[in-house]
Amino acid sequence: MLTEEKQIYIGLLLTAIILAVILFFFLLSFIKQFRLNRRLQHEKMLAEIVALENERKRMAADLHDEIGAVISGIKFLISSAKYGTPAAQRNIETAVKHIDALLSRIREISYNLDPVILHRKGLLIALTELFEDLNNTGKIKILFNYQIDEPALRHDKLIHLYRIIREIINNSMKHAGASYINIALKEVKNKYEIHISDDGIGFDVRTVHKNLQGTGLRNILSRVEILKATLQIESEPGAGVKYILKIPSFFYEEKPHH
Repeated sequence: MLTEEKQIYIGLLLTAIILAVILFFFLLSFIKQFRLNRRLQHEKMLAEIVALENERKRMAADLHDEIGAVISGIKFLISSAKYGTPAAQRNIETAVKHIDALLSRIREISYNLDPVILHRKGLLIALTELFEDLNNTGKIKILFNYQIDEPALRHDKLIHLYRIIREIINNSMKHAGASYINIALKEVKNKYEIHISDDGIGFDVRTVHKNLQGTGLRNILSRVEILKATLQIESEPGAGVKYILKIPSFFYEEKPHH
């Protein structure tokens, strides 16, 4: 027969084994639940962004095809009217100028909602024209350099990249007070890298990560996660900011659907 000490020892050992098994299954269940919640969160985030992009396309089409067409018709009617008195002529010319400005603004809003050039000519040309337009405002100087060919990507991938870059530029202009932005697209070890830096006021990265509201960073990080990419942010107060976006190799091996 076993001695009392051995019985106690075996009892404690069995208890420890049972507790270890319980703990193991608890941790396994916790990990599964965590992964499930993360997957559901990712799917919800993706659905929200897809819905947002679809709504932007619809609004862009409404602006361009319906409102723009109606205003163009009004412009034609006004331009075709008989001038009559010199005062009436001046009023008509002023009205036409206002309509031209309104049409230009509608085209700008429509483009921001759904950059058609991204569909037709690709990411590099879309970015080049965007930066030229921003440089022409005189409010910012953007230097754009790329050492890659046009990415052969589905539009849903390109639009995320475009939105990320656009949002970073908006942050630099509106919040950082930057006067200069340097943007470089390159291919490093079979991966795309996008480097963006500015000369703005900078910020404490840890503080911004804790409070994402109102910074635009939440939208950027959501799209980065959808792309399964990584975003490195380097900054400190008074020293500008540098973003390094790295896109995995499988990202650009996908071919666009025709």
